[in-house]
Amino acid sequence: MNLVVVGCGYVGLTNALGFAKLGHRVACMDTDAGKVAKLDVGEMPFFEPGMKELLREMQEKGRVMFTTELAAVIDDAEAAMVCVGTPPGVDGEPDLTQVFAAADAISECLTHHLVLIVKSTVPVGTAQALRDRFEQAGKGDMVEIVSVPDFPRSDRVVIGCDDGDARVLVDQMHAGIDAPKFFMSNESAELAKYAANAFLATKISFANEIAALCERTGADLRDVADALGNDPLIGPETLRPGKRFVEMVERMLGGLKGRRLAVWGLADLEPVRFLYALGADVCAYDPKAGENARRILPDAVGIAPTAVDACDGAEALIVLTDWNEFRDVSFDTVRERLIEPRVFDGRNLLADVDLKKHGFQYYGVGISR
Repeated sequence: MNLVVVGCGYVGLTNALGFAKLGHRVACMDTDAGKVAKLDVGEMPFFEPGMKELLREMQEKGRVMFTTELAAVIDDAEAAMVCVGTPPGVDGEPDLTQVFAAADAISECLTHHLVLIVKSTVPVGTAQALRDRFEQAGKGDMVEIVSVPDFPRSDRVVIGCDDGDARVLVDQMHAGIDAPKFFMSNESAELAKYAANAFLATKISFANEIAALCERTGADLRDVADALGNDPLIGPETLRPGKRFVEMVERMLGGLKGRRLAVWGLADLEPVRFLYALGADVCAYDPKAGENARRILPDAVGIAPTAVDACDGAEALIVLTDWNEFRDVSFDTVRERLIEPRVFDGRNLLADVDLKKHGFQYYGVGISR
């Protein structure tokens, strides 16, 4: 099958390479010429285990190519997948500008029947809104809209579709994926994604509250999380605190405005954004995700070449990702680089390292002090 993927970010590129691995011929389109040029020579814009090797394998087999020109690849496509961003606006509502721009660009150069797959996270009613745009352009009979929301673990395939032929095509496109498929309306598929996100956020908020109780009562969050996580109705994956950890750091330091902080770990950028928004001067390091973070985070957030370098002149070290190499750093050297020997460990990665013998004040999450 010939597939066009619009948007070469994380979702677009991982899906493009996944479908190429299944045997489809995938043309990836992005308006960022620099990104396309790097992908052309096998350079990934982010780190994900095995993806760089998969990219080069698919390029060698001729199953994936990259372009900035949609018109050059859309004519041969049986389906097009929209994988662009939908960031929140100032009012918190998702900004669908890129989704509509992608659809309009496809509409302008469309000359044959096409299945348009929406992979971006969009609110309920977006499929209908896209259908209306194609109708207004006089091409409503040339396109079928299918909602296939992206779920991070890829442990199920949700297909929202109102047309039988389009459903068969998208079903065939996913042949070879060992995961259950759920067929439903566009509206149900769109809501399923939002409901999943909301439920995960609820679990994280619950974990934050349990962490607070652990700190007040002398319990250990690691033990509590293990006990809860072994319940198959709960699971361990989201029993880690999130934003509350940043709030704890702010409280312990008496505010963050103007304070220089060292951060280890950039797999999850949300806590770094919180720190920056609260006025902190952040210098971060990550052995894998640093390059990708540099493109996403504000320019004022520094990216250091090593974990130790990130600590230069910082008033505290904050651990946000549990890379094992962080445990092997010379903490005597880290102590010399920091202005204040304070470590806030959001992953409890260093809880058993005994940092006190190196002269540190150590603060984990959900661990009584």
